Amino acid sequence: MNKQIVIAGGTFNPIHNGHIIALQALYDSGHFDEIWLMPSGTPPFKKDEKESKQNRLEMCFLIQELLDYVYVSDLEILSDKVAYSYDTWKLLKQKHPDDTFYWMIGDDHVFQIEQWKYSNELLKHIPFALVNRGGFDPKDVEKQCAFLEEKYHADFLSVSMPKIEISSTMLRERVEKGQSLIGYTPECIIDYINRHQLYGGIEC
Repeated sequence: MNKQIVIAGGTFNPIHNGHIIALQALYDSGHFDEIWLMPSGTPPFKKDEKESKQNRLEMCFLIQELLDYVYVSDLEILSDKVAYSYDTWKLLKQKHPDDTFYWMIGDDHVFQIEQWKYSNELLKHIPFALVNRGGFDPKDVEKQCAFLEEKYHADFLSVSMPKIEISSTMLRERVEKGQSLIGYTPECIIDYINRHQLYGGIEC
């Protein structure tokens, strides 16, 4: 059976309600059989995230317990190599040749993706689930997608989601200042951050 699977990758340091709303939007779209949450091990642009691997993975597993449509993949985070999306996709296709893997990206990424490693292969072979994170004119995003579709035969599936102004950086800064994370991330994540004294702050 061919399954339609969307990969939601990221550092998730920590995972927050903005991520969860994106996952819910993907699920509600009805296009996908499964949603795989894939925390990065050593991401190309955030190599300092390596030290936080175990905590980031554990927090993702807490979200898997919270959302029954989410599966956590540890494929990237258990590797010591820098994680490139195309390499990950090839490994997934080797292990699951009958399934179709979509990559979740934000609308901002369509303006950057040609600078990614192996961008030609990415755009030619991997379908993308495009979520509108906001900050860009939808007409500009549509125009850029059309350009990439014509140049590379890229495949974009747009998924609408509410605009949420939350970032992992914001949460870490709030913890450092001793500010509450209520409303920014689920209670199970707040409990985990407090229990393991993450991000150099007092209880949040």
